[in-house]
Amino acid sequence: MRRLLAPLDAEQQARLRILIVMRWLLLAATFVVVNYSPGTTTSDFVGLNAILILATLINADLHWLMWRNRPVALGLPLFASAYDLVGLTGAILLVYGFDNPNFVLYYPALLAFTLVFPGRLSFSYAAATMLAYGFIGVLTHSAFDADEPSDVKGILLRLLTMIATVIIGNLVVRIDRERRARAVAAERAANAERERIQQEIHDGVSQNVYMLAMNLEALADLENQPAEKARRAERIGAMVRLAKETLIETRGLLTSLQPVMLGDRRLADRLRTQAQEFSAVTGVPVSVTVDGEPLSLSPESIAQIYRVVQEGLANVYKHAQATEATIALRWGPDAATLQIVDNGIGFDVHAPAGRGHGLTNMEERAARFGGRFSIESSNGNGTRLTVTIPSGEDVDGSHPRTAGR
Repeated sequence: MRRLLAPLDAEQQARLRILIVMRWLLLAATFVVVNYSPGTTTSDFVGLNAILILATLINADLHWLMWRNRPVALGLPLFASAYDLVGLTGAILLVYGFDNPNFVLYYPALLAFTLVFPGRLSFSYAAATMLAYGFIGVLTHSAFDADEPSDVKGILLRLLTMIATVIIGNLVVRIDRERRARAVAAERAANAERERIQQEIHDGVSQNVYMLAMNLEALADLENQPAEKARRAERIGAMVRLAKETLIETRGLLTSLQPVMLGDRRLADRLRTQAQEFSAVTGVPVSVTVDGEPLSLSPESIAQIYRVVQEGLANVYKHAQATEATIALRWGPDAATLQIVDNGIGFDVHAPAGRGHGLTNMEERAARFGGRFSIESSNGNGTRLTVTIPSGEDVDGSHPRTAGR
């Protein structure tokens, strides 16, 4: 009883509108058929209209609650649907039985119920409908002849169409739920990405711009002090480095905001262009090597790989103090390996401060396309970042041969 008195959830309320509209259409059609049918006796005419009037009052109550944005208890639409079953079956019982053409109204009624209450409840409703109609259609008015093949085929076709209607309704609901789930997941991912970019702007770009402003102010103070030439040169050098770091981080954020800007170029070509741009900005030479036959990767996966490399190179410039770096892409039969190697000062990867936000971001990005991320480094021996890329179709759904050398 408590469950019947519980209000419908948001999804059920949205689908209840479908049930209400379909019931109005069915009621209108049935009123026309009942009141313009020649040969209907007075008692049948009164009985059929009484059934329709009560159905109209029930639907009007549902419509009023929805229009006023009032909560609708689960039991009310269930009662309305149960009445539809009883009323329609009663009309067939009153007039013609198996020969009553109004049996077609079962189909939209079943579909409307299934859209609101999919799953076991819809199949239970369909089973009750099939039993009621089968019993009434076969055993009343002597209209059904079991020895007539066309009658047997007719009743079987009607019953099978009822269950088929419920199956189709459940498939529609399932597809809609999957679409909604994908939309929710995409929205959550977009929100997470926006939060990450906001954090990067706060921790990276905005901090760098603030430091540039502070250095400019300090440089202006030193301008009038001839004896502070060495300090001015140091300040200028720090500002240049900050400006380059800001440029690298800004380009990375732009790529995150507009992955489509990567175009249809192959992954290897993008890596070479990325290395050239990085070297031009920082003065650190970066070589790119590619070996093997390319695997198939989706554009989304290629964009994520591109960002991993972008963040890896940014770490080389900001932390490694390297004089050169290498990007190696090796395509294998089962997986591909992407490595970024530098000859910098290295660090202790097991130290508490060893893993910053950049490494965490790269690991998360690798996981998005089903890859694995690892890092090898020690003090004074440079750093090696490795990303393993799965072969075949990636977890985001690939487009064959979008990657290449």
